[in-house]
Amino acid sequence: MDPDVFSFMGVMGTIAVFIFVMTMARGMSRRLGGGRSRGGCSCVDGDHEELEHLRERVADLEYSGRRIEELEERVDFAERLLAETKHPERVAGSHDTNTLG
Repeated sequence: MDPDVFSFMGVMGTIAVFIFVMTMARGMSRRLGGGRSRGGCSCVDGDHEELEHLRERVADLEYSGRRIEELEERVDFAERLLAETKHPERVAGSHDTNTLG
């Protein structure tokens, strides 16, 4: 056989062994719990409680943000009503100038 064929076979064999060893190492690491699996969590026992607490906190903050937006809309509406009762001619005049047509 040609020496190039032997060197090619050696390189291919080395690559095959490397892929096999890496696949086995990943599998063993997942089974032993040392590595991260896709979508999983490799948290320590106390970390699960902290993670759940943080998730609850984020949900509370998102709810608070929505409430603040709603309250801002209500304040804007109340300000418009107050302005309308104090100066109805100004508000009515401003509506006429803002309309298209």
